[in-house]
Amino acid sequence: MTARNHKKLLSAIALLGCVIFAVSLPIRAESFTPAKLRQFLSQYDKNLDAVASGYNQILNQNLPLRGTEGSIIGRLPLERRRSRLAELRQTIRKLGMHPNNLVLAITLQNQSEALLDDVEDVSQIAFDNDYEEAGLRLSRLQIPLGHDQQIIERYTYQLARAAQMSLKKFRSERRESQHGLTKVHSES
Repeated sequence: MTARNHKKLLSAIALLGCVIFAVSLPIRAESFTPAKLRQFLSQYDKNLDAVASGYNQILNQNLPLRGTEGSIIGRLPLERRRSRLAELRQTIRKLGMHPNNLVLAITLQNQSEALLDDVEDVSQIAFDNDYEEAGLRLSRLQIPLGHDQQIIERYTYQLARAAQMSLKKFRSERRESQHGLTKVHSES
């Protein structure tokens, strides 16, 4: 078995373990209150420590990093991912302070989707550079992070539905008010 095939096998085993773990996770479908959201966001932020640790473990290596096609890559792509992780954490804190802010919820949803892609890419970079431990650690995070991303997505849709209902109510009240004014003017 070649080293490359060995890496692919390790990656597949790690992903299989993540899938088995994900199937055992309960999917929470209840509505989020601001308190429940803050609790979830606090836990989500703590879970991101493992991602930051994995990124740091790879960046602290003194060896040249190779991309998936074997070419040497600089540390800049990894630094950008670490900076995006910091931005995501900032959005988490802001949404915790303003839980009904739809723009922040959408931003968090987009950032959490990008994080999943980044974790997958960085874990593959780790495997390609013989950092199996870091690659496995990051691979194992993909399913729980995906589960968290689904929860964020449901919350965003919940906020969007509430905003839509509020807008419909406002429009209906405005039409009724305008209709009432029109009646008053026509009767005079």
